[in-house]
Amino acid sequence: MKAEKNPGRKALCLIWAVLYGLTALLGLWIPRPDGLTQGLMTALSLLFFLPPWRMLVLARREGDARTVGVLRWLSLLALVLTTGLLCIVILTANAAEPVQLTVHVLTGLLTAPMLCSGFYALPLFCWAALLMAALRKKK
Repeated sequence: MKAEKNPGRKALCLIWAVLYGLTALLGLWIPRPDGLTQGLMTALSLLFFLPPWRMLVLARREGDARTVGVLRWLSLLALVLTTGLLCIVILTANAAEPVQLTVHVLTGLLTAPMLCSGFYALPLFCWAALLMAALRKKK
């Protein structure tokens, strides 16, 4: 059996999954936070991006092209799906309530850090920055 180059990657993936779950739950259960709650939820949505950044740094250092590729495609997929889902949200604005609820839940699951922070631009910027960093050629 081949030994894993970076044993900490599993821990980072677990932390990333837990942060995703927290941002999804908070984003769906607290739709309009205010004050301190808004600040904490925004901080949590930014904290969501630390594990993939750390994985990218470790993968670059170790020459792990597979992990860099996975992060690249995941970032691109998140950006494309978010754009598509935001278009669907706009198109279903006048739809029946069950349709709107379904679209809201799908939006919450796909765009968990964005819904949690309440600011779509900030997490979208983080996804784009992660994509750009993954696209950058190693020096």
